[in-house]
Formats: sequence, C-alpha cells, structure tokens
Amino acid sequence: MRAKIGVVRGGGDCPGFNAVIGGTARAGEMGWA
Repeated sequence: MRAKIGVVRGGGDCPGFNAVIGGTARAGEMGWA
C-alpha cells in the first residue's frame, strides 16, 4: 500500500487519477490496492 500511495501522490502512472485518488488514497487505499 505504501508503494501505491507514493506513486499515486506523484501521479507518475496516471496523472488524471491523482486528483481522484488524491482524497481517496487515504480513506480507500485498499480499494485501489
């Protein structure tokens, strides 16, 4: 989960998801993991 959040924060894979996961990664990091 830590590695996923690190990538999501920087938006290296999907910059578009950065905004959506930006607030969901914290509460739903398991959903994307």
